[in-house]
Amino acid sequence: LVLLTIGLRGPVLAEEADDAATVEAAERFQRGIELFDGGVYEASLAEFQRAYELRPHFAVLFNIGQVQAQLGRHPEALAAFERYLAEGGTNVDPNLRSEVENEIVRLRRLVGRIHVTVTEPDGAAVYLDGSEVGLAPLESPLVVSSGRHVVEVRASGYMPFRREVQVAGAELEVVVVSLIRPPEAPEAPGTIVLETSTL
Repeated sequence: LVLLTIGLRGPVLAEEADDAATVEAAERFQRGIELFDGGVYEASLAEFQRAYELRPHFAVLFNIGQVQAQLGRHPEALAAFERYLAEGGTNVDPNLRSEVENEIVRLRRLVGRIHVTVTEPDGAAVYLDGSEVGLAPLESPLVVSSGRHVVEVRASGYMPFRREVQVAGAELEVVVVSLIRPPEAPEAPGTIVLETSTL
């Protein structure tokens, strides 16, 4: 697969040439292509993402997926390609749709899922590899690249939970968490005060 070099240019830009956001999006789209061709992938990704924020267009999602795949970020690439097909619908060229579907199959073999269930308490913050991903209960399993990941769960008034999870491609790992409250601190020993008097 290669980058799409059309999308925000052409019809979209022609219809709204006086729209500053569309003009900027088209410029960033083109800059993203140039940066990708030069091997500057992080900067290319930033340009494509900003272009999509300014003027959402399904073609940009294809390029975002390509850059994420180049960077080895398989879950992000998979999500971008799936959104590309969903948002593009019948506007996606049938031949390109077939190629993207094959890429999705490949990526799904490279990612796994972690299903985190928190039985106590509701509203606990769930972290994956140091970044918060949501509050319990999570709506769906976390999609991750195969390999080692760290799951943490934290809530005020409870002891934090941390576990390393090894995830293989196309597999689901289940982590069930029930946070516990810290043991109460023992009471400080009483102080005896002796009263003395002088006769």
